[in-house]
Amino acid sequence: LLEYAGLQGVQDAMVDSLFEAYFVDGQDVGSVQQLIELAVALGLERSAVRAMLADSAGDATVEAAERDAHTLGVEGVPAFLYNGRMLFSGAQSPQTIALALRRAHARGL
Repeated sequence: LLEYAGLQGVQDAMVDSLFEAYFVDGQDVGSVQQLIELAVALGLERSAVRAMLADSAGDATVEAAERDAHTLGVEGVPAFLYNGRMLFSGAQSPQTIALALRRAHARGL
């Protein structure tokens, strides 16, 4: 759904909607019907979202992205890439983030 929402230009809003639904409202975001309702609330067409969720073709795309992330060393979120290279994975302090960016820049990454 997030991939599809991105193609429709509402990926960030979909992420926010999912987080709010789960963490604030306690909704079951594993429910296909709930996912459809959240997407429709963002302006996506109900029938298109239902069809996309029912189609397993997108599974391969998501699984490939997951494999790529593991190959890069992603083991937690957030994960930060800089020019396609892993800087760090997992929550870090602002100082650590700044240091990683400076080091990557100095190495010409």
